[in-house]
Amino acid sequence: MLLRFRLATNSMAHNRLVAPAGTPVDPRELLNALRCAALSQYNPTLLEQTMSPLVGDGRQFYFNTGRSALAVMGRALHRYLAQSGKNDLQSEVILPGYTCYSVPASLLRAGLRLRVCDVDPATLDYCPQALERLDTSRAFAIVSSNLYGLPNDLPALTAFAKERSLLVIDDAAQSLGARIGGGPSGSFGAAGLFSFDKGKVVTSIQGGVLVVRDPTLEKLLSEEYEKTRRPHRLQVGLDLAKFIVYALMLPPNRYWLTQQLPFLGLGITRYETDFPITRYSARLSGLVLTLLKKLPALQQARCENARRWTLTLSDTELTPLQTPLSAKPAWTRYPVLAKDAERRDRIISQLLDIGIGASRSYPNSLVDVPELQSALSDSADTPGAREVSERLLTLPTHPYLQCQDLDRAREVLAWQSRR
Repeated sequence: MLLRFRLATNSMAHNRLVAPAGTPVDPRELLNALRCAALSQYNPTLLEQTMSPLVGDGRQFYFNTGRSALAVMGRALHRYLAQSGKNDLQSEVILPGYTCYSVPASLLRAGLRLRVCDVDPATLDYCPQALERLDTSRAFAIVSSNLYGLPNDLPALTAFAKERSLLVIDDAAQSLGARIGGGPSGSFGAAGLFSFDKGKVVTSIQGGVLVVRDPTLEKLLSEEYEKTRRPHRLQVGLDLAKFIVYALMLPPNRYWLTQQLPFLGLGITRYETDFPITRYSARLSGLVLTLLKKLPALQQARCENARRWTLTLSDTELTPLQTPLSAKPAWTRYPVLAKDAERRDRIISQLLDIGIGASRSYPNSLVDVPELQSALSDSADTPGAREVSERLLTLPTHPYLQCQDLDRAREVLAWQSRR
């Protein structure tokens, strides 16, 4: 509450706030996207062809949100399990101990059982030692995370999964365009997940994509997709209106106004299982296609801002995360670790005071989410994930972040480090 009050009062004073994440949409792009939506100029083949280099081989299925896509994937996985002759006691899906809450929520909604494995705070990837110790006798699948556009060590994860006879679901909701080991994030394993939600690499406010490579899983998912209803036109109209507001309010000289509207719920993480599941709207696809045209420029800007953050933080107490040598991150955000929760919150407050939208991200490890504590299968403690929840903050990387913002951040962080 104190952070929100400081942010609101300071933003009103300075009339400038860099959003924690986002994709700039200039007026010409906005008009073109809305024209395509109004005329319903939708070519499924064009969207799939445009996405293919970014998501790898496999059949693409489009849903209203990433969590809806994962929930439908969960249904297909449940049927896959039954066809394999396994029972409910063998229906565990392994998740990293620190990830987006919608991942466990979607899989639990599909009736699957969950087991969490600890993460390495230095990478946010699975802790290799924890994986080796993990009891996988009742598991049949494992999910990656690729948080903030940083690819996990996916070649190592797929090798582990092959050794333990596990399916890999490569969750690339936050890392469209990232690459590792010569392949796109999301292209490893039986299926990949991508998202067009706000704050992702590109956005149409809503949207989720599953790319399925396993033939049996593809057949089952196709059957589930046929049963999925189409979106109501009123919801599509609301999403288009939200996109207009998003595009107009994202610039820093306007974004500060959104902090005066608490009903928007910006920056709040909730555990929810009651969400609508529909197919993706044809009218929203023009928004994504418009932004995908400038994806290389967006990636270049985010990579450059990540490089600048690395230099800015070199003489401060904040520790950037490590990435595999072969990784090319998408840098949806720039994650760093503070010394402890108190200093993390103080730094976030000070950065907000100078107009930089730093964020805590997910407030708890999965084992500490109250709604999940009775749903996890004999999961061991995850001290690494808990450490991440207490120390992690993320910094903006999108093109609205300017050199002068980094200069101000350097002064604040250098002063904080001397305290």
